[in-house]
Amino acid sequence: MTSLPQLRDDQVVLRRPTLDGLPDPCVPEGYVLRPFRPGDEADWQALYDAAFADIRQHVRNKVADLMASDLWVPDRVRFACKLDRPVACALAWEPDWDAPGAGMLHWVAVHPSHRRRGLGRAVVLDALQRMRRTGRSAAVLTTEVYRTAALRLYVDLGFQPDFAAAADTALRWAAAMGDLRRDA
Repeated sequence: MTSLPQLRDDQVVLRRPTLDGLPDPCVPEGYVLRPFRPGDEADWQALYDAAFADIRQHVRNKVADLMASDLWVPDRVRFACKLDRPVACALAWEPDWDAPGAGMLHWVAVHPSHRRRGLGRAVVLDALQRMRRTGRSAAVLTTEVYRTAALRLYVDLGFQPDFAAAADTALRWAAAMGDLRRDA
């Protein structure tokens, strides 16, 4: 096992120490949860392009990069779909850099035109339950401190900051919590 990846100054590591007690995902009427299927590539990339417009250069070719990874397993990609087109996703990744038994929640995204409907929560819960079904006992993620909606969701689902991940995590987390209170 290797060490945690290098964090940027705007990132934090969050952990959910157990995958026990997860609620079932609740998906709004007109949407369905499902795993990746061949042919989803273009819609999945379009989802990332729209959801991560602030870092568009970074997400260019992200789907191809993920599919080329040695961690690629189609069932690890969990979608919420409208009319069978992916509009939200979360990855149940399984890297070797974290604690034994932990899965990594990775690249969570909701298309801007489908936000505020509970789809982020649904795909995150679906990914976490997928991790649990495949023998993972905990979860970890990295995210940027300015993604307040994501932070609110993760905290609500039992994720906690890993203060040992970076020397200044406490400062990063305090700033993020201040932003959450202002945005509430």
